[in-house]
Amino acid sequence: MNILLTNYLETLSPGGINKVVAELGKHLSENGHAVTILQGNPQRRPTEETHNGFKIVRKGSPIERYLTYFFNGRLYVYLEKHLKELDPNVVHIHGHTLFSAEALYAVRRLDRSIPIVINYHVDAFSGTVGRRYFWSAYTKIAQNMAKAATHIVAVSNFEADYVSKVFNVRSDKLSVIPNGVDPVFCKRSLTRDKSQQEKTLNLLFVGYLIKRKNVQAILHTLYELIHTFGTKKARLTIVGVGPHKADLLHLAEELGIAENITWKEQLHMQDLVFEFSEADVFLLLSKSEAYGITVAEALSAGTPCIVTCTTALRQFTKEPGCFGVEVPPDPNRVAQLVLHICENEIKVGPLSNKIRSWEQVAHDYEAVYQRVSKQ
Repeated sequence: MNILLTNYLETLSPGGINKVVAELGKHLSENGHAVTILQGNPQRRPTEETHNGFKIVRKGSPIERYLTYFFNGRLYVYLEKHLKELDPNVVHIHGHTLFSAEALYAVRRLDRSIPIVINYHVDAFSGTVGRRYFWSAYTKIAQNMAKAATHIVAVSNFEADYVSKVFNVRSDKLSVIPNGVDPVFCKRSLTRDKSQQEKTLNLLFVGYLIKRKNVQAILHTLYELIHTFGTKKARLTIVGVGPHKADLLHLAEELGIAENITWKEQLHMQDLVFEFSEADVFLLLSKSEAYGITVAEALSAGTPCIVTCTTALRQFTKEPGCFGVEVPPDPNRVAQLVLHICENEIKVGPLSNKIRSWEQVAHDYEAVYQRVSKQ
């Protein structure tokens, strides 16, 4: 099949949506499909390149950095020139932005016979005042997108429920396909060096540094471990970049825990696996998540997790070794839970089939593509 994926972000950058698009591109290509990813170019990278067997086409726009929700403005002209050349058997749109609406509108205007699949990747957290104001208007756009699409895919039961109720999607037009985990996370030894474990208590966060991720709650948890419970050698590694980093650095200084934090940015896969293997507890205390790929990766690596009991993160609390805390999280109680996990040497697993490889995920999407192509 010829498969056209769209992404409003940079596919080769870290992030949940980028990870999904990149992994689908890789595994669908390995399965013999011709995959093209059409995206914007916010980072001013090459306009075209091949990566892991799939082609990336970056259609930059002078307005994509400045307008709300990533409106591009050039997709229609590009697709008008190249849609026949691409000849997609299916178009798979990712993201709940104006970029996605623009891509869907262009394809529907140019060739209504092409089936369109949408992943909204919606986490239902409104964020800033501007986004909350725009969200009600975008909901109307998303509802119209759902009507025009052939099929909708959600990555969790939470997202499926939200999409069904808010975007008015019929159950027969909706599938749930959880995200995957790279097999490399499952290759590490689950045997820890007990003497090393006794020396330090290693906490880990991996993700985009925005307010919704609530990393500040993890910093307050580290403070409680050090200053309330006397765990002087507790350490936190934060892997990620984002607009909230400066605020977090300032908070760490205010709390007097800056020397106990290691900051890292983009890591190669093996280095990321190493971070998971070194961690005693992984924490994701987000206000909202559509899925939570890093939790699945941590559990696959055998690392106990603490998450907030909200949105899609709630699903992970059913996995042995993953613990849920209330929203908003109480740092003192989270710190007590961290100590409980470490003192009792909590083990992870066996895990459910909700946590599986990207290869299996790609096969599920192939089945959706085949089905919609016959409609």
